[in-house]
Amino acid sequence: MARDVVQELANEAIGAQTAIHDALLKFSEVGLAEERIKTAEIVYFALTLTICSLFRWGHFTDAPALADSLSDQVLRLNLESNAIRSRSEAIKIYRIRFSEYRAALPRLTDDQVGFGLLLSKNITGEDDVLIGTVLCAVTAIILGELKNLIQDMC
Repeated sequence: MARDVVQELANEAIGAQTAIHDALLKFSEVGLAEERIKTAEIVYFALTLTICSLFRWGHFTDAPALADSLSDQVLRLNLESNAIRSRSEAIKIYRIRFSEYRAALPRLTDDQVGFGLLLSKNITGEDDVLIGTVLCAVTAIILGELKNLIQDMC
């Protein structure tokens, strides 16, 4: 059972990465250089959303082990696809970003502009309210999908 949960959540995390990246690619048509999109940051953010959702909406007795397996699988898949360069560096940065993004998530409802600016800065390297607003909207959609998936698993 745990393997199915991990695989389904890994698929959802990868899908979230794709949704975020695709939304940002639309901005390349109006001036955002594609090379400014930090794919590794998208990985860390999408994985954080997935792990936080697992603990928030899941009722798994082995949630910490599931989270560890999920993190390992998603980081490994992204390493294999060259989205991240080094496993040890990715783990180090992910631990920092996880804490930062987890602490910032309540701002999605309380301070969308601030939350969006944080995402925009981390993912594109600049504070951009429009990009931040789009990232907030994509995040809300991703969280809704994660909630439904996790509640269906329990």
